Amino acid sequence: MSVEARLAALEERLRALEDEREITRLILSYGPLVDGGCAAEVAGLWEPDGVYDVDELMMTGHPEIEGMVRSANHQRWISGGCAHVVGPPHVAVAATRPPPSATPS
Repeated sequence: MSVEARLAALEERLRALEDEREITRLILSYGPLVDGGCAAEVAGLWEPDGVYDVDELMMTGHPEIEGMVRSANHQRWISGGCAHVVGPPHVAVAATRPPPSATPS
């Protein structure tokens, strides 16, 4: 394998690791944000028209997600000491293109 191909493969692996780290941090940020009542920040974890389907509640878009965080029920849970305990997620990033060694010459 040429130096250029090895460098390209290394860059691809580094990109995948950085993507995995960023996705992991995004997932892990939910608990502290929602427990802190940070409605806009929680909603910002989703795309503007994203869907959050949890238990008996399905929310679509930032306004509905923010509304859940600001709701009397949620605020009561926060003030009562309820908190999310989040374990480490399993994140796997699929390759978007074949590795350089699989590229035809």
